Amino acid sequence: SLLLLCSLTFQMQGQKTFYSKKIKAWELNKPSPNAQVKHSVFLIGDLKYPNDQNPVYQLLRDDMRSAGKNSSVLILGDIVYPLGMVDSSHIEFKNSIIEHDYVINLFKDHPGQSIFIPGNHDWERGRKNGWQHILDQEAYIEANMNRGNVYLPDGGGPGPGAVPLCDDIVLIVFDMQWFLQRHDKPGLKQLGFEKVQDFFVHFEDIIMRNQQKKIIVASHHPLFSVG
Repeated sequence: SLLLLCSLTFQMQGQKTFYSKKIKAWELNKPSPNAQVKHSVFLIGDLKYPNDQNPVYQLLRDDMRSAGKNSSVLILGDIVYPLGMVDSSHIEFKNSIIEHDYVINLFKDHPGQSIFIPGNHDWERGRKNGWQHILDQEAYIEANMNRGNVYLPDGGGPGPGAVPLCDDIVLIVFDMQWFLQRHDKPGLKQLGFEKVQDFFVHFEDIIMRNQQKKIIVASHHPLFSVG
């Protein structure tokens, strides 16, 4: 049988790991010794202040190298702290560029797919210039990655977008911050929506069209939270 291997790479800082009661015995659910890895998915978010001093990045490099082209890495937002891609007049502009370049170089040579999803810090922590920060970050990352449409959803919209990872695995990407953003952001007409509920219609449509496949839903904010 084929095995979908999702490798979760994350940073824990004094937090207790939570497991739902439904999957509490997940460590006992081991695949068959004859199982083959079909596709590996690496998840990392809240990169904060990326640099070589963080062992998580070296671990991720090693795992991506081992997995090769049959793998994808999802960067789940808050790509650069504290305000994402600031403009050239900002005092932190130089540092912002350095840190964005570090992140880009971390994933640029990955032979598999790399997908960047924004977080609330990339939206200037929800402040008035947040949408512009997203547009600038999207343009900078895609220009320097030089691998096409790797920053999703497009243009600061909420999505949802569907990305095939392999023949039977589909990624659904959306941006919850669009719903939370109180300042400028793409409007409903700009998104092709008549009402906010249209987002959920599109989401359900993607699920229905891919119901015979494995589906991974990805966003910065968690779908479920324990507080």
